[in-house]
Amino acid sequence: MRKKKSCFVLYFVHFENLGVIEKVVQNYYEVNYCHLSNFSENEKLFLEFDLVIVLGGPVGANDGLIFPNLTSVLKYIEKRVKKGKPTIGICLGSQLVAKALGATIYKSENCEIGWKKLNLSREGKKSYLKYLGNVPVLHWHSDTFSLPEGCIRLASTEQTETQAFSYGDNILAMQFHCEVLPGFFEYWALGHKHELQYEGVNIKQMRENSELYAPNLGLAGEKFFGDYFKGLEVTKRSQYK
Repeated sequence: MRKKKSCFVLYFVHFENLGVIEKVVQNYYEVNYCHLSNFSENEKLFLEFDLVIVLGGPVGANDGLIFPNLTSVLKYIEKRVKKGKPTIGICLGSQLVAKALGATIYKSENCEIGWKKLNLSREGKKSYLKYLGNVPVLHWHSDTFSLPEGCIRLASTEQTETQAFSYGDNILAMQFHCEVLPGFFEYWALGHKHELQYEGVNIKQMRENSELYAPNLGLAGEKFFGDYFKGLEVTKRSQYK
């Protein structure tokens, strides 16, 4: 049996986890988890893993002065993407990838929290994101970014011009969440209660929408990540032919 490759998952809060990704990624990778607070102890390993996934969290990509480990994370993401090593950024993770590629991170005019469909670009429709084109996905961010130079925009919404982009064959960044599992909302609502109230989000309606949309998103997300990880396998093999 071929030995599984290694995956490094950087997370910021326990309830914003791999979700549906966990089931799929374990078919290809041995998964190792690291909280931001422990990153300095593992930063040199960051470049050695076959795949890195940087998840979402309640801090911003520009918060390096408040959370010094973020500065180190940014530095090592920059090293990974310059080497073209497989890296996925989700929400905060996508903003860190974008910043590492030279993009400007800035506050959105309005916080984008809720469920809505993506507008896939022509390139997005040809990518594995096609599985997400017909289902509402979860949006939960107040920052956004300009499209980094040399990247391909894959998806947008009316409010956010760049919801997803790719850089080369191995780098993917998504501001939205397609990894959440049914039942996630109570954890997120408790963890982000003050933000939801500050932004005037109707928690009852958000709960109902989450119960309605999360099951189908979970199925679509599983197909998306399953094919994406298979694609990484093919890309990596082709590099050595």
